[in-house]
Amino acid sequence: RVAGIPESVIDSETGYLVPLGDQRLLQERVRNLLQSQCLRTRLGQAGKQLFLDKFTFERMAQDTFNLYKEVLIK
Repeated sequence: RVAGIPESVIDSETGYLVPLGDQRLLQERVRNLLQSQCLRTRLGQAGKQLFLDKFTFERMAQDTFNLYKEVLIK
């Protein structure tokens, strides 16, 4: 859970966010991922969909254009 990561990872939906320095939680989360193919698949598919919905070049360019347009119109 540092810098811009929380913008691209939804905790327990598309991946895991672990507070800086929380080694116990990090170990637990990695263990869960190692033990569950189903969990890895679910998080991976959700992460891919989040990327496709919000972070493709086309989407980011359109969002930036819309923001500039909004600022210029005001």
